[in-house]
Amino acid sequence: MNNYVCSIGCFAWLLVATACAGPNQLAHGAPRVDFGDIALGQEHPTIAQSFGKGPFILHFRAGDDVPVELALESRLFRLDAGSWKLVAKRDFYVLFLTDGPPRLSEDGVDFEKRDQGSFLLGLRLQRGKPAAVQIRLALHPEPAPR
Repeated sequence: MNNYVCSIGCFAWLLVATACAGPNQLAHGAPRVDFGDIALGQEHPTIAQSFGKGPFILHFRAGDDVPVELALESRLFRLDAGSWKLVAKRDFYVLFLTDGPPRLSEDGVDFEKRDQGSFLLGLRLQRGKPAAVQIRLALHPEPAPR
């Protein structure tokens, strides 16, 4: 009888452990794709097979150009946007999950660490400077100088 109870207990523990796998555990066996391999619109079989079905990791390398699309839906304004791009300053990784937001990692291993980020949308009204709408996004910001 004790073996039966132990077996059920172990099976239940395995189910809970599997269901509650953290981002680092999910990333461990996840397929990896270099952003450079898809940057120009090329299809990648790993993404086609994994998207929406399982986790995968997108690797950005220092120097990668990442196009930015800015969209505005408004009855008050229209957007005259040129082309913008972000340039990766260092290698980093994005873990895409099926049941949550993407997670960032600077080493490709720790996807659980969460750095503070921020978003600001405001109107700058400052003496001596032209009025302007300000949009500021902080994502894994550089440490403040001491």
